[in-house]
Amino acid sequence: MTTALDEVLVDEQQPEASLPGVFGVGLHQAAVRRFELAGTCRLVDEASAADVVVASTRLPRRRSVAALVDEIRQQAPSAPLLVLVHPGGEPLAVEFLRAGARAVVAEGNEAQILEWLAERPSDEPLVETFERRFDQRLDRQSAGVVIGLTPFESRVRELTQTGISRIGLIRIPEWKRATAKLSADALSLLERRLRVQLEDLCRAAGVEVHQIGPGEYGIIGRDLSAREADELGKRLAAVAASFSPDRTSSLGLAMGHVGPEVTTESTTLMELARRALDLAASPDGPDVVNADDLSRALASSTELDTAFQALLLVERHDPAGEGHGARVAEMVSRLAEHLGIEGRELVRMRLAAELHDVGKVSLPEAHAYGPAEDDPEAVEAYRSHPVLGAEALRAAGWDVASAIRHHHERWDGTGFPDGLSGEEIPLAARLIAVADAIDRTSLEEVEAQAGTAFDPEIARLAIQVLR
Repeated sequence: MTTALDEVLVDEQQPEASLPGVFGVGLHQAAVRRFELAGTCRLVDEASAADVVVASTRLPRRRSVAALVDEIRQQAPSAPLLVLVHPGGEPLAVEFLRAGARAVVAEGNEAQILEWLAERPSDEPLVETFERRFDQRLDRQSAGVVIGLTPFESRVRELTQTGISRIGLIRIPEWKRATAKLSADALSLLERRLRVQLEDLCRAAGVEVHQIGPGEYGIIGRDLSAREADELGKRLAAVAASFSPDRTSSLGLAMGHVGPEVTTESTTLMELARRALDLAASPDGPDVVNADDLSRALASSTELDTAFQALLLVERHDPAGEGHGARVAEMVSRLAEHLGIEGRELVRMRLAAELHDVGKVSLPEAHAYGPAEDDPEAVEAYRSHPVLGAEALRAAGWDVASAIRHHHERWDGTGFPDGLSGEEIPLAARLIAVADAIDRTSLEEVEAQAGTAFDPEIARLAIQVLR
């Protein structure tokens, strides 16, 4: 049978029929190979034979995502649709979620698809990534750091108006330590000598080089291939290694690069170059990283980025305004800390609180923001958003997914989706419910509904802590 779906995955090895069937749309060959090596699923050639359909963000854009999802549903109405997203493919993954996909899994993390089917996803990588990002955000705020590479980014944007170039970000990780004891004159001489040698190598390769900060550079190569960028990175590292400012060790150099085969959008280009650089500069990093090879190393970052991009889309039209999720998360954190909650449990609560409305990305705008009670279809759709959000965040673990699923339950048992009451409702969900209502209405409204809509003890605590 020939299907109209683009780039259908064909089962060549015919594994045991008892294994879960995966039907792929637009899968990269590396992803196909990872499925084959896993040995825990069978790749099928018809959507109707699949337990799960996996659509890749690398598929050719020959038609709209909505039309593709409709066709998948016609051929496999009962199989969940998951999105396999590559670094840089997060915006397309959000389009799939808007069209009705159930969840996102990053390339390199294909095993998560089978765990998703078995309802045993591991929460640690996603929660750890969120915790690390939140800690970094606090560090930047306390230090007053302004994030951005404005002059270099401006040059990248200028050049990408006429075609996407390959860009790279370079860092000498030990620069500050290695140069700490140099005089101002010696440091200036070292910087000048290093920059001249780096510029000479880049010029020979037809590449622009820009100094961004101490020990940090950006490169732009209009015609530089991924292989040529890898080779250039190695030559630049060799130049850096010829310098030893502290007379005890040579300078190391890390480079992350990305090109038009990954993304055609300048902001995403810069973000992926940053991710690749962070991996290259890590203690066990390979020194030179092509963003197209990030794969499993940054799988949780890709999945989290997609969730937050979906949330931004939701909040853009939310009457509560942009930043609603972050404000709810901050209030939940304050309340949880007063209850003695800390460590990883607190991180999970904060993650659930910030993303509690992410399921609304799959709803039409008219259904997503408290529709009129006289429109049963809209009400039913609105009441599905906690379930959709929990499905999308299942990979963050049971605690996070459960908190999202139940944040619209009511203390008196009249909420949704499951009509839980009292302490049957998870504590995180009760905290989110109170913080959500405060941000949307007022403390006075929460006080008035304590014991009916809200846990009376949490409502009382909120009045004490947040007034």
